Amino acid sequence: MRCWSLECTILLLIGGGGLAECQDTSLPPVGNQLAVSVQERTAFDGASGLYTYSYAVQNGAGGAEAVELFAVQLGGPVVADVLNATSPQGWSFVIHNDRAIVSWAATDMSNSTGDSSGNLPASTYQVMPGASLQGFTFQSHVPPGGVSYYATGYAPLPMAAPGDIDDEHADFSAPDFTQIGMSGTTIGPVSTTLFGNGSKSIRAFVVVLAPGQGALVQSPVSIQIKFAIDGETIDRTTFHAELNSVDVTSAFSAVSGSVDLQGTFARGTSPLQVGTNDFIASVSGTDPQGGAAATGVSRVMFVVKAVLPGDLNGDGVVNCTDAAIAIAAFGTQLRQPGFDARADLNADGIVDNRDLTLMSTYLPSGTVCGGLATLVFSAASLTQVYDGKPKLVGVTTSPVGLQTSVTYSGYSSAPTNAGTYVVVAAITDAVYHGGATGVLSVQKATPVITWSTPASVTFGTALGSGQLDATASIPGSFVYSPLAGTVLPVGNGQTLSVVFIPTDTTDYNTASATTTINVLPGTSTGVQIVTTNVLKRDASNNIVVQLTFANTGKSAAANFTLTSVKIGSAAGTPVPQSLGSIGSNSLVQTTVTVPASAGASGTATSLAVTGTYTGGTLNSSARITLP
Repeated sequence: MRCWSLECTILLLIGGGGLAECQDTSLPPVGNQLAVSVQERTAFDGASGLYTYSYAVQNGAGGAEAVELFAVQLGGPVVADVLNATSPQGWSFVIHNDRAIVSWAATDMSNSTGDSSGNLPASTYQVMPGASLQGFTFQSHVPPGGVSYYATGYAPLPMAAPGDIDDEHADFSAPDFTQIGMSGTTIGPVSTTLFGNGSKSIRAFVVVLAPGQGALVQSPVSIQIKFAIDGETIDRTTFHAELNSVDVTSAFSAVSGSVDLQGTFARGTSPLQVGTNDFIASVSGTDPQGGAAATGVSRVMFVVKAVLPGDLNGDGVVNCTDAAIAIAAFGTQLRQPGFDARADLNADGIVDNRDLTLMSTYLPSGTVCGGLATLVFSAASLTQVYDGKPKLVGVTTSPVGLQTSVTYSGYSSAPTNAGTYVVVAAITDAVYHGGATGVLSVQKATPVITWSTPASVTFGTALGSGQLDATASIPGSFVYSPLAGTVLPVGNGQTLSVVFIPTDTTDYNTASATTTINVLPGTSTGVQIVTTNVLKRDASNNIVVQLTFANTGKSAAANFTLTSVKIGSAAGTPVPQSLGSIGSNSLVQTTVTVPASAGASGTATSLAVTGTYTGGTLNSSARITLP
């Protein structure tokens, strides 16, 4: 048996699995009659754990016969789960799980009478010399590894309906792969059978999501260790991994939702290196049938390429030659003449000013290339404050004075409202190309609040419009603290505050201000009780009356009792309330709840309050508007 080789190009590396395409480059004719080569693709689905195998058969122009039978035998266990096989048009398949074989035969099912031996007739769908055929596929949990192929110019397949499986074809004489077939190694994902004592083995598969065996990749490199256990007991504590002879066992951790391990290595971080890298993983275990111990080792070698952004021609430097490639492709998009994927630096399918801007940043500082200009935004113009006027962004070019166009989140007119806008500037010169992308932030303006210091008031005076009289530069509403109707205690420099809420909250911030007020003591003789109120509604729509009783006289009001509170004819509760003594220039507060039947919100009515204290009575009434 002569050896042959597989040449593989890694097409795709993603978190869910690897995809490789392998082309036989030195496959000899079988029996000097066929000149067959096999193209193989392998994909791994991490969710299902299934490998999808796809094959194309090329019958060389120098072959003497048409290919009518093609078979594949997987490496690995004798019994394999081969699933979901498909055939090209005019071909049928047979699955032999007990030997991990899938065979396809060209059969013309429109003429299925067969010969005297029960063999299906020759087919018009056979692969003629110089032709190729694809569509031979199946799935299996068996990972890639040693694989054998068989092709012949006749089809010794007993007649059967499409889709029949191996137990209905016990008389099928499987080809002898070791004598007349061809064998090779499938690349990416990679598997290795680990042998122990005698015929016992521990199987540990290393599925390298990125990279595959022999792959040329960019870092970071993610290596996943997948344990496929054929009834053996794997001792995870014996797992050991080395990268370039450095112990990296601790760099691997469990993959969420599985028993697999994964480690990620960034370029420039030891021991990963630019160039060839050698990764080895091992694990030990016990075979359940004989208790034989075994240790398995899997090995993957890959090459990490140094990444140099902007090196479009791959010569190891970034210079005007690379810029010329980008300029030549400027204005083209995917599938158009002149499009060059190397120049599509942001990978959006079009070569435009954004790509040329990136190219400018990759060039060494001070490099000037013909046709490539730079454009820079004025930093100060990218942050402005709303004032109702358009907010233009300033740009400068090198060479100086080139014509430019600027768009703001896709619009040619500059925005006036507060917000964030993506600014794209492009050079519109006939000779030079270039551009830049930035972000314009138009910040909200802060209203101006004017609030003069109010005049001093005598104790017992409730805060009102004479004190809570702030104004703002734009329309909005004011929220004061303390609220209107509040009676402050005696004292100087007491703080009043306000929060202003603008009507236009898109372009203006909320603002606040403070001022101070002096509260002077009362000078009346005897007892002088001033009653003030603050009204609000509770959850049941009842009216909650907060009452303040301020004694502005020089004598104390002993044993003060609140005896009644009425809004109109509706009486409040609880009453009576004993509130103790109210000292000179002092106050007490309490609350009373009046039923909602007193009136609807906005109703004008009266509030009557009565009380007693030693030596006197209180009778207070006021006109109110219900909240």
